[in-house]
Amino acid sequence: QLDGKGKIDLKEAQEELDGLKRDYERAHQILNESKNIEKICLDYLNKLQHIAQEIVDLEEASNQIVDLYNKLPTLDVYDTYTGQSRDVKSLSGGEKFNASLCLALGLADVIQSYQGNVRIDTMFIDEGFGSLDEESLMKAIDTLIDLQKSGRMIGVISHVAELKAAMPAILQVEKLKEGYSRTSIILK
Repeated sequence: QLDGKGKIDLKEAQEELDGLKRDYERAHQILNESKNIEKICLDYLNKLQHIAQEIVDLEEASNQIVDLYNKLPTLDVYDTYTGQSRDVKSLSGGEKFNASLCLALGLADVIQSYQGNVRIDTMFIDEGFGSLDEESLMKAIDTLIDLQKSGRMIGVISHVAELKAAMPAILQVEKLKEGYSRTSIILK
């Protein structure tokens, strides 16, 4: 900037230069961010293309999928009473319930171990208790109480009276004739 006498005002020139420098740095930052966004988009497009190709491959190989499914290993349960493994298809209703509960808890632990910042402290169990004999039901109740004491919140959906009696709190849902339900909380 020249003043009225033809001299440069250094302070004004420096302020203008600083403003231009800030504008340049912001433009440079935006350009770099757009390159990162472009890279992220390209990565996702590549992943999408890979997934789409897998779907096409699966559709073309539908008969092979059935063969593959038939070759998958079966799930066995170790029977501590006999000391041998058994196919889950041979388990009684109570044994299936206990095995399912153990599997669900184990899967929760595996997920937590792989995802360090994920905690699975809540579990809902919908029915299954009606298939248990009295001894198995008591073991299941003890297991649920132990889980609750260890800090997990266990929600149980059941019509089994013994189970209701063992729970410290109940959210009772009652179907009414009018076509809607009423809920109440029972604390023991």
